[in-house]
Amino acid sequence: MIVAVRGKIISKHSYGVVIDVNGTFWQLALTKRDCDEVKLRATQIFYITKSNTGTTYGFVTEHSRDEFRKLVASMPNIAADTLYSMIVLKGEVTKEELSALTPRTLGEGYTAKLQHVERGLDSLGYKKTEREKALAWLLEKKLNELTIQELITKVLKEFGKVE
Repeated sequence: MIVAVRGKIISKHSYGVVIDVNGTFWQLALTKRDCDEVKLRATQIFYITKSNTGTTYGFVTEHSRDEFRKLVASMPNIAADTLYSMIVLKGEVTKEELSALTPRTLGEGYTAKLQHVERGLDSLGYKKTEREKALAWLLEKKLNELTIQELITKVLKEFGKVE
C-alpha cells in the first residue's frame, strides 16, 4: 500500500492539487487549509488515503491523514466523500457538526437517500464539485422527511438548474 507520495506541485485548484511524481501525475483532493499551505512548483510530501469510490485524498501531515481515517471508521454510515466534502467546503468541521451527521439524528435512511441523490445528480451531468456542494447543502438543511425525488428537485431549484 502506498502511504505517501513526493512530487512537484504543478497546479492548484479549489479542490486540491496535481503533482508530478517522476512523470506520473497525481490528482489529490486537499482540504482548504492544506491547499492554502502548499506552494505552486514546490516539492511536497503528501500522506494519502483512498476512499471506496477511488478518490485519493492528500494530507500535508501524517497526523491529519490518520485523523481522517479514524473519522471515516467511526462513522461507517456516512461516505468518506461526504465527510471530506464538508471538510473541504468549510475548512474544518466541528464535533457538533459531525455529531449532527449521525444516522440517529438524520434518520436511518437519510444517508442512503443522499447517496441516491448524488448518483442522480451525476446522471444529470453535475460535476463532482457541484455534487459535493449540493450534498453539503442538503446535509445542512436536514430534510429527512423528503423523498429522493423531492431532494433532487430541491437541489435543482437551489442551484439554478430548474425554475
